[in-house]
Amino acid sequence: MSTQPQAFLPYALPEIGEEEIAEVVDALRSGWITTGPKARRFEQDFSAFLGDSSLHSLAVNSATAGLHLALEGLGIGPGDEVITTTHTFTATAEVVRYLGADVKLVDIDPATLCIDPRRSRPRSRRAPRRSCRCTTPAWRPTCRRSWRSRAATA
Repeated sequence: MSTQPQAFLPYALPEIGEEEIAEVVDALRSGWITTGPKARRFEQDFSAFLGDSSLHSLAVNSATAGLHLALEGLGIGPGDEVITTTHTFTATAEVVRYLGADVKLVDIDPATLCIDPRRSRPRSRRAPRRSCRCTTPAWRPTCRRSWRSRAATA
């Protein structure tokens, strides 16, 4: 019997350095934990990153909440089909179903690590009211394109 701990295969390792730790400590000491100047700065920085001054960003508490708002903003609902990869969190499909749309799970293209476009055609002969491709790269990059390009496919 070995006394060595077994190696653990982590799902996604966070990249946390001293700068991130200092920001957390600063936020805790400021009294603004969920909203406030740091959240506003993040929203402004993200909008600037997108490169279009007409766009506005809103910080939310999770990727699930952000996906919910994005799909709702697109008007996704009953009669729509949202295509997503099988390599995602269950929350991706849950949000789609919560809004009343149908989920189509497709595999990825091994060359691009993106949704395989050959598999992303509507599932039924009756065309859905609207079809939307949904990628969730929050935990690791799944596409080799920029955030802006990925946002355009949502």
